Amino acid sequence: MSIRKYFPTAAAVFAAMLLTISAGTASAAGISWRSSLQAAAEESGRTGKPLLLKFTASWCGYCRKMKAETFSDPRIVEHVSDCFIPIEVDADKNPQLMQAVGVKGLPTTVIVSPELKVVRKLTGYQNADQLDQHLTQVCPATHRRSADSAPAVTQAGATSAQPVAGNTGRPAPFPQDPAPPAAAPQETAPVDFSFAGRCLVSLVDGQKLAQGDPRFSIDWRHRKVCFASRTEMQTFLQNPDRYWPQLSGGCPVTAVDENALVDGQPELGVLFRGKIWFFRSEADLVRFEQNPARYVDGAMKMQQR
Repeated sequence: MSIRKYFPTAAAVFAAMLLTISAGTASAAGISWRSSLQAAAEESGRTGKPLLLKFTASWCGYCRKMKAETFSDPRIVEHVSDCFIPIEVDADKNPQLMQAVGVKGLPTTVIVSPELKVVRKLTGYQNADQLDQHLTQVCPATHRRSADSAPAVTQAGATSAQPVAGNTGRPAPFPQDPAPPAAAPQETAPVDFSFAGRCLVSLVDGQKLAQGDPRFSIDWRHRKVCFASRTEMQTFLQNPDRYWPQLSGGCPVTAVDENALVDGQPELGVLFRGKIWFFRSEADLVRFEQNPARYVDGAMKMQQR
């Protein structure tokens, strides 16, 4: 289900949950985070200011970074205080609200109109400059949601082992993208990203290796993953099952033959039955292509245990 189609349902559920949501506590300095979602919604309706929901969790490193740097920046403090009704939402205590709004990873910042319509959703870490740009697009304004369009996701139709590059007789490794030009250094937290920091959307849709950008990262299934751009990140969030590697990146050959889950390499990835699989080594890849159904079926049984 796309984010665009999800918004009306989110608004209805959001309105129904106002009495049950557990919010964060108000800050003594800086942004005055409201402690009651119901009271905040009433204040939003009374003043015409949209709500700004900050979804966070104690275990989320980038959430802490945004709190310490982004939301303490004087520009952000002034902008949020002047234009929005801010409220901090503990994701662990409010899973229903997360599902209703369509929050898939942390940190996520959501802007909701006084009519309880989601008008903007920012997934992942935002530095002060990035967040300020998004806030400016909403306030001061009529609080109409910008028509953000995400690229359509084409469903894969492969029914047999498909090379990710070329048309050779066997699955081939992903081609490497040329190294990107040097960019100005960014303030990012030191993070060990899963899948060697490769962009999963580029692997599946572009069938190429592309390095992810730490600015466009999320926590997903207890893994930290990053994407080549915001567009790829949004595409992933619309259909994560399409892009998430089978066995969470584990090698199906070692899973079946050795009863051990060993991480595979994105460079040794193939599409089979429309799903992406990673392999530990070239030798494992060769064994897989000799009897792919055996390894896929066996790996699926192992995954269901």
